[in-house]
Amino acid sequence: MDGLKILPPEEQALTEDTTTADGIFIKRVVVPKRDSFVPQHAHVWDHTTLLTNGAMFVWKAGVLDKCYTAPAAIYIAKGVKHLFRTVEDNTTFYCIHNLKGAQAVEIMAEHSLLDVEV
Repeated sequence: MDGLKILPPEEQALTEDTTTADGIFIKRVVVPKRDSFVPQHAHVWDHTTLLTNGAMFVWKAGVLDKCYTAPAAIYIAKGVKHLFRTVEDNTTFYCIHNLKGAQAVEIMAEHSLLDVEV
């Protein structure tokens, strides 16, 4: 992938968070530009990422899982660091968590891409 330009954060993901009354947390992420990265992170619970528009590569535990194309439901196990790279403009996905009584989604670790060769 020679010539891949990593976009600055301000040109990457736009998000909107929603918590419903029944304890289901839904985080919508809209990524306007292709070849944007969603920083690697991990959660304390299993969750599903529902890809509704576009396509993206998904890494789990540092290993490329595959390229998903909408519509797709992507299972992410608790404690597994995961990273996304969009393949199309306006890729949209929803991270869906059952909070099990918590008030927010707890993130175990998050890592930013500072300098990457692809």
